[in-house]
Amino acid sequence: MEDNRILDKTEDFTGSGNRNNVVVGCLAVILVLTIVIGFLSIGEDMQSLLRWELGGFALNLCALPLTLKLLYKFNGKGYIFGRVIGLTLASFLQWLLSSLHIMKFGNVQSIICCVITAVLVYGGFLLFDRINLNKSGASDDSGASVFNGLIGEKTFISVLASEVIFLALFIAFTWLLGHRIPSTETERVMDYAFMVTLNKTEFMPPLDVWAAGEYINYYYYGLYLITYLCKICFVPVNEGYSLGLSMIAALCVMYTFLISESLSKSKAAGIISAAAVSFAGNMHYVVFYKIAPTLWDILRIDGEKPTYWFASSTRYIGYIPEDTADRTISEFPSYSFLIGDLHAHVVDIMVVLTIVAILVSYAMSTDERKDNGFIKDIFNPSVTAIGFLLGISAMTNYWDLPIYFVVAGSLILYSHIRLKKEPAKIAVFTLIQGIYVFAIACLIKLPFELKFDKMINGVKLCKQHSYIHQLLILWGLPVTVLILLIIYAVYEHRKKNEIGNSDMIAILLGLCGAGLSLLPEIIYVADIYSDGFPRCNTMFKLTYEAFILLGIVMGYVFVRLLKAKSADSDPIKDILFISRLKRMTAVTLVLFVFTCGFFITACVQWFGEVKSWNYKGIDATSSMLTDMGPEADVVKWIEENTNGQEVILTADGGSYTTQCLIAALTGHPTVLGWNTHEWLWHNSRDIITDRQKEIESVYACEDINEAKRIIDKYDIRYIYVGPTEYQKYNFVDNDRLLQLGKRVYSNNEIAAVIIELDN
Repeated sequence: MEDNRILDKTEDFTGSGNRNNVVVGCLAVILVLTIVIGFLSIGEDMQSLLRWELGGFALNLCALPLTLKLLYKFNGKGYIFGRVIGLTLASFLQWLLSSLHIMKFGNVQSIICCVITAVLVYGGFLLFDRINLNKSGASDDSGASVFNGLIGEKTFISVLASEVIFLALFIAFTWLLGHRIPSTETERVMDYAFMVTLNKTEFMPPLDVWAAGEYINYYYYGLYLITYLCKICFVPVNEGYSLGLSMIAALCVMYTFLISESLSKSKAAGIISAAAVSFAGNMHYVVFYKIAPTLWDILRIDGEKPTYWFASSTRYIGYIPEDTADRTISEFPSYSFLIGDLHAHVVDIMVVLTIVAILVSYAMSTDERKDNGFIKDIFNPSVTAIGFLLGISAMTNYWDLPIYFVVAGSLILYSHIRLKKEPAKIAVFTLIQGIYVFAIACLIKLPFELKFDKMINGVKLCKQHSYIHQLLILWGLPVTVLILLIIYAVYEHRKKNEIGNSDMIAILLGLCGAGLSLLPEIIYVADIYSDGFPRCNTMFKLTYEAFILLGIVMGYVFVRLLKAKSADSDPIKDILFISRLKRMTAVTLVLFVFTCGFFITACVQWFGEVKSWNYKGIDATSSMLTDMGPEADVVKWIEENTNGQEVILTADGGSYTTQCLIAALTGHPTVLGWNTHEWLWHNSRDIITDRQKEIESVYACEDINEAKRIIDKYDIRYIYVGPTEYQKYNFVDNDRLLQLGKRVYSNNEIAAVIIELDN
């Protein structure tokens, strides 16, 4: 039976009943009210937000037939996943053509790629349906069946409802995150610098603004996706940065809700999963914010009462007790959203959740694929889509390729076990599909990797390990919830001789999450942090995805077990077992509710007391420009008087400082920027030490010929001398530097000058 048959289940919109007309009318009214509330809450920023929303809606429409086919088990509600499916398809086409120097990366070109994507998707489905109609001998003059679904009333209502809910969440997150615009204390400067250079790039890969003459040697593709949206929505990158982050947060809420709801057929499960992934913290918050201070008061312990800072929940192992040789990070989405990073692991949330949704839909349809032939089974559209999205993930956040390849492999293997039974067929089909998926992913990421050097030094066994109580605090709750589901599933299996399909899917997702939480206790990926904090990055990237997977499962488990009923075969025994299970589930549910308080506490600690909240807008550069003080005028002059990405020499600086902001904000490369970042990206200190000496030689200008050699080497067009340069190079003599060119800018307030070099 074909997967796209769901498209024929919807009613003709022209024959809609009064009830559905009322629903559509109510949704239309809610949409208008949402827009009005948006203007009242975020003011003029709402104009950019609406352009962003329209661009996303267009991408949704571009991929609509494909989305409904891949996620047909979501019964039309999976429409909103088209935002990512359409975005990844259209943006990849633009990126590939730009990488091959066939088409520039611009506004018009990006829109053209959207149109091409729509033509390919809709044209492909027309051709597919026509072939099927001809094979069956049916008349082909009635139109393709896929389009009957697209004009169906249920689909239309799902589309409208999804857009209304998404818009409301989008506005809410934009308003919330606009109350604080972090500057240099997070990765915001680096992320924004990538977007600026991407916005100025015509042909991929983009230039590294902190290492003149080099391309970005980091996973920039996620920020390319956001920059692509800026292009098609005609939104400047300083606003697109903030809107991109709000969009991802909104999609995270909707995607986790839909995955859990479709798996459990329960909206309550969807709400819990959405809260678990997007708003909850871990049990560290409960223990150190709620329990520890309470015990301190009850026991009247002498000394200073312990305090809590919300970021501490992501910095636990290696900090309490202190272990300077094993500092780790255990971050999760709600923390990421609040601090305002648009880093690789954050952008890829929307991609990996789309992968999980397609896998869940694929696994749920296992019993319906019994009649498929070998080719249809192996080269299933869902499997192909997973391979493509894994390739996108590899370019966005490489860690997610192996992680979700394993997740995909586990569900595909389970699907074949459930479908075929014969061990030989199971092994062959799983192996072939695994190779097929990995081959597609490798093919997609190949152009990216041709100009990219990996930043790792192999995989090693861990010498440091977490304390048991630390693992229990971080992972005890979600793993306990998973164990309860496994116990119930095994118990049901003994009675019915099988585990329910949905139960098994949830268990597999949960086991993958639990495995990821334990893997950093066994191995770590060696990188520049290996000497001081070997497990830091490994634990960060693996447990981030563990939190997401286990969060999705939690909503399913709570509803599944609390609704469990005893069978008639042995009611007394069943009642006792189910009763105990429900009590344990209720306890874990209460603990989970407490973890959701993290988001409220974090908001108060990060934004301040609610009565003092002040919406600051969506301009991602506002705090950076404020931190620069009078030097912000330099940025303005550069933007108004220079073109392209000419190299402007500035002093190098330490990471997470206000230094090197000129390059980050303007997209004009400097010889060396944030040192630690360049060390990480190039996996070597050489680029730092060599360039530092050369920068110093130019500013000293004791040997004119040597200075000119370095200027030619990096194609330097301007030399900037400001407060940082005067402080770092106290030997700077502007008169000597003027032998190299002429002064084109001066700021007497800070004694800053820009010298344009002679050709």
